[in-house]
Amino acid sequence: MILDGKQRHRAVFSCPRLARVSLPIQKRPAMRGRSFRRLIMVGTSEERFWTQVNRADSNGCWGWLGGKNRWGYGRISANGKRLMVHRFAYELLVGPIPEGLTIDHLCRNRACVNPAHLEAVDIRTNLLRGNGWSGLQSRKTHCPQGHPYDAQNTYYEPNKHRRCRTCGLLYERKRHDATYWRSYRAKRRKANANSISQ
Repeated sequence: MILDGKQRHRAVFSCPRLARVSLPIQKRPAMRGRSFRRLIMVGTSEERFWTQVNRADSNGCWGWLGGKNRWGYGRISANGKRLMVHRFAYELLVGPIPEGLTIDHLCRNRACVNPAHLEAVDIRTNLLRGNGWSGLQSRKTHCPQGHPYDAQNTYYEPNKHRRCRTCGLLYERKRHDATYWRSYRAKRRKANANSISQ
């Protein structure tokens, strides 16, 4: 269930800690900027978290209705800090995040805060599962020319980039042939120039 403006306003002010500042619904639009944000900030971070979560999504995601950064990750203020809301949700509902691990969205929805869709993994696993460049490249099973990336045909450079051995050999042959013929033509031109000058 997605809350519209009036329902969301009621949800915010139905919180027991906010009961003392309850306002009539028609007065809400007149409150703009900092005054309304300050009013919403009343209450514990957990209470504010639950007023901004939409659990009625059809695919099982719990959508974040609050503020988001430019990459689509939800943000929340808790204990005087601005936190990523999926990290806050994981710590609130599952437990502390182990040192050196990040939170991966298994559903690939950056605004989701459902703990069943969040998993603590290392940064490498998170990147390889994702839809970024490194994730897409790691899932490729063949080079652009169609040669398989298998144990015999794959070469790993010192910087961990993988290369196709077959394509590398073809490139070296072509380069060697071009170098040979370039030097051969240069020698022929030089010989022709010498014969003409004599």
